[in-house]
Amino acid sequence: MDLTRTIWSAIYSNREALLPEFQWRSELKNIVQKKLADIKAKYESHTIVAVHARRTDYYIYLVAYYDTFHAANASYYLAAMDYFR
Repeated sequence: MDLTRTIWSAIYSNREALLPEFQWRSELKNIVQKKLADIKAKYESHTIVAVHARRTDYYIYLVAYYDTFHAANASYYLAAMDYFR
């Protein structure tokens, strides 16, 4: 895990230079903001929760560091959402 710590340390120390590479394009940002505003207006008393499920590169990480290929499937996320409702 020292390699992971080294990588994250390098990323964090260079975050100002890297941040512009991870910005949403204006047209996508506008579409997403409108969609979220519509949802928020429809469900005023609700909390919006977003989940970023890493389904590609995370498998490589699991195999490399934990010698497993098992990641959470769709039913895991559905059960988690039910739990918090």
